Parts: sequence; C-alpha cells; structure tokens
Amino acid sequence: MQLFAPGKLFVFGEWSVLEAGTAILVPTPAGQRGDLDFSDDALDFVYEAPMVDPTPTRFTWNADAWHRADPAPDGLDLLGATLAEATRRGLAPTHAAHLTVTPHGLFDGA
Repeated sequence: MQLFAPGKLFVFGEWSVLEAGTAILVPTPAGQRGDLDFSDDALDFVYEAPMVDPTPTRFTWNADAWHRADPAPDGLDLLGATLAEATRRGLAPTHAAHLTVTPHGLFDGA
C-alpha cells in the first residue's frame, strides 16, 4: 500500500499559533511518501525513515502490548506512544507491518 501526506507552507502566522493565534497555510505537492507492507510473520511493526535515521525502529507485539526493541534515542517516543494509544483503544494487530517513509519533492526537486 502506498501512502502520501502532503506538506504545508505557512503563508504567515507560523509562530503565532504557539500563542493560540491564527495562521494561513497552503498544501504543497512536496511531502512524505510511505510504502506499507503487511505479512503473516510474527506481529512486528518496523518503521524506516532512511533520510532521518539509518536504523529502523522495531516494535514487537507480546502479551497484549507493543514493546520497542531499542529505547528512543532522545527519550521522546512518539511512534511508541501512538502504538500504545491504539492498543488502549482496542486496536490489536492482525498482521506484521513494515512502513518505509521517504521525503517527496523536499530534497530532489521532484
């Protein structure tokens, strides 16, 4: 499955939103492209973003919870928190998944 999330361009107000102000944004054709593959392997989730980090992030489903293979390098584990919230809402995995994310049009002029 291929995914795409467009980027955004702040026309003005980039910092005003931090103080509950307004901003004007427009979508851009640049953004993030993702390839999501499912398999019947062990219930693992692998996230790769080679342009950001050459080491994939791996989670394993065990005892009704996701477990990260390595601790988050900066202590902020947004992906782990997202998986934990999905679990809390009763969204248990049924297949292994591998997500590879790459920038589109951000560095290559595409």
